[in-house]
Amino acid sequence: MLFNIEDNYFNRYATLTKTSNHMKNLFLVFTIFISINTNAGSGPAYLDCESESKRTKISLIVDDISTLNSGILKIDNDSLIISNITNDAIMFVKSDSIFTIIASFKPDGSNICYMEFWALPNTFNHKVNERHSFETNFKAKIQFTDPRPDKNIWTPTITVGCRLEYSI
Repeated sequence: MLFNIEDNYFNRYATLTKTSNHMKNLFLVFTIFISINTNAGSGPAYLDCESESKRTKISLIVDDISTLNSGILKIDNDSLIISNITNDAIMFVKSDSIFTIIASFKPDGSNICYMEFWALPNTFNHKVNERHSFETNFKAKIQFTDPRPDKNIWTPTITVGCRLEYSI
């Protein structure tokens, strides 16, 4: 009788081990399949814009086309460094030519500044090159905290020509 109990235990253990190995193999295949079909993400996107008068210039770095990293807003001879970002919302839908950025930041650590940026959808000119780099030129409008000491709190709404580049 003792032999039968041990024999049953051994058979159950062998069955569990086979099932466990089967599950390990299935998990391994599933992991490889998921990693092959998962996009690796993208690097930082670089957005450079300039007004027609060349008085206003914008340079932004957007991580993975979803989070504002840093930048600079220039108007005339005054500039506003985008740092210490307190809040940002970015929407980019390439197929619909939608790109908006709304952000608040504290460049000097104390005064809060704001920026609103929205692309004009019918102006996009997309180009993807062989190295999976995406480029587009478009027109946009921007309004931000005016860095000039003798001006209003906000700049007027300014139309700018932009170039966006990022690696897919």
